[in-house]
Amino acid sequence: TTLRFANGITKKANYTIVTTVSNEMKLQLTPGSFWRKNVDNLPGYLTLLAVNAGEGFVSVGPMNAQKGKDIATVFERPKIYSSNTKLYRTHSHELHVKGAGFTKVLSKPQIKFDPPLEDGEDFSIKVISREEMEITLLDGKAWRDDVGPLKIMGINSRGDETGWVAMDGEGVHVADIIDD
Repeated sequence: TTLRFANGITKKANYTIVTTVSNEMKLQLTPGSFWRKNVDNLPGYLTLLAVNAGEGFVSVGPMNAQKGKDIATVFERPKIYSSNTKLYRTHSHELHVKGAGFTKVLSKPQIKFDPPLEDGEDFSIKVISREEMEITLLDGKAWRDDVGPLKIMGINSRGDETGWVAMDGEGVHVADIIDD
């Protein structure tokens, strides 16, 4: 089986077909390849134009438009960069987190902090760009109960349960929390 994608990726060079059943195919990205190269346009769709199962290519999606079928949404893998920012435990209300893969569309990033904080209850998130988020501590809340490091343990930019990306090791240090 050969697939033709709108962005020109090809079998063997960019991906392999892992399994095929009557109504499903599982593809695996080749190391060093990307489902979509232009990260500035992510998240974005992976569009299948045609399938050749041995009898020649057959178009998929709307036949008249010849636009294919969007078969997946591709997200940039999110990253968090370490920071030595100092925040007062309750008096500092903004933390700017730098990294990559932060999304403004389709879903808002979810973050797991150490010590734990709850989005909507303790803080809110605003995505400035794909490389920066602003995390705002809500009124009457604290970054932590005592002084010490604030770490991000995981991030999810896709909005589904399988989209969580764990940070390496002991999490990423994003701030030192100091006494008010």
